[in-house]
Amino acid sequence: MFKDRVEEFYKTDLKENELLVLYAKCSAALIRLRDKVILFDPSNYFDEAIDQLESLNFLFYTHDHYDHFNLDSTLKIYNRTTCIIFAEPKVHGALEEYLPGRSLVRAKAGLKARVEDITMSFIEGKHVGPIVLYYLKIGDVSIFHGGDSAYVPLEAFKNTTLALLPTGYPSPTASPKDALKMATDLNPRYIIAFHGSDSDHEEFKRLVEENLPEAKLFIPRPGDIIKVKL
Repeated sequence: MFKDRVEEFYKTDLKENELLVLYAKCSAALIRLRDKVILFDPSNYFDEAIDQLESLNFLFYTHDHYDHFNLDSTLKIYNRTTCIIFAEPKVHGALEEYLPGRSLVRAKAGLKARVEDITMSFIEGKHVGPIVLYYLKIGDVSIFHGGDSAYVPLEAFKNTTLALLPTGYPSPTASPKDALKMATDLNPRYIIAFHGSDSDHEEFKRLVEENLPEAKLFIPRPGDIIKVKL
């Protein structure tokens, strides 16, 4: 059961030089790094595991589509964890009447924010509607989350530690070739492929092996936990 995987995620021993990722579905990923826990685009995939969310510092939403954002689930997660939520403007508008201003940040593309030791860049993505992509810098570790966007230039974020990249289905804009172009710009040490069909992932794997052989690629199934050394 998924709640068992969330419980295992929190119980897993994690060293200072390690990062842990629990993949849920589509572009939903829970990440632990040192004393921080971060969640991206959970939609309603964590509903059965709300009680297993032992801690959560930051919650990020790229856009308001159903497979990324769910209002009721967001409120459940917030009530459990009192995390700070960074939300693309449409998602922000859906949440602002329910949450205190100190806990909700409007993530407008082109802007940056800093909270504690995390620097955040909000990047305009390319989708059928507004979408914001995230680049986080936590000490010497950098994380990029691509939602389910098509390619946008990312050369400014070269040598990223971890890139979470969409390869396609059911996104009408993401594709294996666009994911490779983003990966080429980012030149990441580690790549997690998500938000795609098996054939999308296989095509992306082939492209990465041909063009970025030094990058370590993971293609997780829902519930998989990935640990990497930094």
